[in-house]
Amino acid sequence: MSVSNERTVVLGLMSYIDEKGAYRTAPAGAVVKVHPDQLERFDRLNVLMPKPEFAQEAAVVEVESSAEELAGDAGEGQGEGDGGDGSNPDAEKPSDSWTIAQLSTYADAHSIDLGEATKKADILAVIQAATGKDA
Repeated sequence: MSVSNERTVVLGLMSYIDEKGAYRTAPAGAVVKVHPDQLERFDRLNVLMPKPEFAQEAAVVEVESSAEELAGDAGEGQGEGDGGDGSNPDAEKPSDSWTIAQLSTYADAHSIDLGEATKKADILAVIQAATGKDA
C-alpha cells in the first residue's frame, strides 16, 4: 500500500478498516494505514467538531443559576426539597437524621457560628443551643 493511505487519528479513539480489510481502533495521535476504499469515510469522521456557540452560552447560564440557588433561594416557599429529608433546612427543625452538610447549610442560613464544631453531634448541639430547639 502507498503512503497516501496513512492518516493520523485526531479523535480520542477512532475505528477504521486497515489496509488488509481488518477492523481496528486507534487512539488520538496514532498514525494508521487505512484501506483505500475507506479513506473518504475515515477523513469525514476523523474531525474534531467545535462546540456550538449556543451550547457554550447555555452552560454558562446553567452555572450562574446554580450559584444563585446556592446563594439564598433555599428558604423561599414550599416545594421540591421540602419532603422532610433535610434538603431544605427551613422546612423542619434540625435532627440527627440530617447530614453534616445539611446542618452546616442550616447554620449558615440562620447566621449560627459553629465555631470549632466538626462532628455531627457537636454541630447539632451548637444549632440547638443557638435556636433553643430540641431534636
